[in-house]
Amino acid sequence: MKKYHLADALTVCELICAVILSGMAFLRVAPAYALWVFAAGELCDAYDGTCARRWPYPDDGKYRWWRVPRTVAFIEHMSDILLGLACGCYLILCINPLCGLILLGNMAVVAGVVELIIHNRPLDLAYAVLTRFSRTEIILARRVVYLIHIAIALIMMLIAAELPIAAKIALCGTGSCIGMYLIITKYEERLKKV
Repeated sequence: MKKYHLADALTVCELICAVILSGMAFLRVAPAYALWVFAAGELCDAYDGTCARRWPYPDDGKYRWWRVPRTVAFIEHMSDILLGLACGCYLILCINPLCGLILLGNMAVVAGVVELIIHNRPLDLAYAVLTRFSRTEIILARRVVYLIHIAIALIMMLIAAELPIAAKIALCGTGSCIGMYLIITKYEERLKKV
């Protein structure tokens, strides 16, 4: 496999994790297994953009429909949304319906309003409030909210999982370290662009 295919492979793995997690929700699989599938999907999501920037497709004149900028953005957003929906379904069906609905509803509202503003389809109130910020600031704010949702979902799955307390603490520490590394890496990438 060529290096420039890695980003596409990670996005496909994220979509596969979303499908598996949806199936796990309807089959009511134990939270310990769902935790691993969701974490794997989120790690794929975290690194697909980095891989795409680091190893871009060669300029060889071949047309790749999935690498057209608008298509890439659509596929990336859809894979994130599908994994988030699968996680929300799992939380609703298997862990706590109220918390799952609140988390899913909040994520849908934030993602919907921000996407409308970013793609220049304004809603009167949202447009008036959010146009005071730049497009980059809105995207960064959306990412922070998305990271908070991921952390809450992972914590809920971790608490519900039937694992020894030492394993839960170790997983929580490992997840926190990975999360901080990703936040720092994304922030440094953003500073390089400015």
